[in-house]
Amino acid sequence: PYLIYEPSDVPLLLAAFRLSPLWVTGISAAVAVVMGLTGSGGLIGMTSRFVGSVALGLTAAVVYQRVAARGRGKVVSVVAGVVVYTLAEVALTLILGPLFFGDLQTALAMILPVVVPFNLIKGGLNGVAALLVDTGVSVWTRRSSQAE
Repeated sequence: PYLIYEPSDVPLLLAAFRLSPLWVTGISAAVAVVMGLTGSGGLIGMTSRFVGSVALGLTAAVVYQRVAARGRGKVVSVVAGVVVYTLAEVALTLILGPLFFGDLQTALAMILPVVVPFNLIKGGLNGVAALLVDTGVSVWTRRSSQAE
């Protein structure tokens, strides 16, 4: 039950396209604390949520700032963020997994068949959702500014 899909990284990715990496880190911390205080995994869950969100959001923000002028900056930044996020979750499984599962062998056995695919799918779904929402918001704001 520790692998749960939740779309909280969608707004984080939207922030990565519009705000600074520092803001993205702050938003990641706030979400992790709220989720930790509401019973979503305790201290291990809060730590994992923060590290994963920072890996995804900070990577997306930094990459987007570097490649935004090249047209597909948002897509490239989301893909980079999802890859770094997945690698961070693998590292967290190795570090925190023994605390959660009781031993390192169980954590190691979960990495390729469970952790990697789950996080690629979760990150990918959140990335696609963020890109769709961002496209809709961009179209709406362009139309609104043209109407004025």
